[in-house]
Amino acid sequence: MKEQRIHWQGPGLTRVPFDLYTDPATAQLEQAQIYRGATWNYLCLDAELPESGSYRTTFVGETPVVVVKDDDGEIYAFENRCAHRGALI
Repeated sequence: MKEQRIHWQGPGLTRVPFDLYTDPATAQLEQAQIYRGATWNYLCLDAELPESGSYRTTFVGETPVVVVKDDDGEIYAFENRCAHRGALI
């Protein structure tokens, strides 16, 4: 594990340093450890896709995602990016 760059001040651990919320390295580490890799991520409820063709856009961390219900009632999710230009769909 990387050396922590944010240092806790004071006599206890009751106050979270403001830098923890704004440090880019900490944000990148959170993205990697929480949202990427072999893990399940909540996208939406089945009830939010009531019929075939229903869709919802959301995010997994910083990654935009589209969730859609097909004609057989199956639910699929994919990254919300155009393969050609990388723009949002």
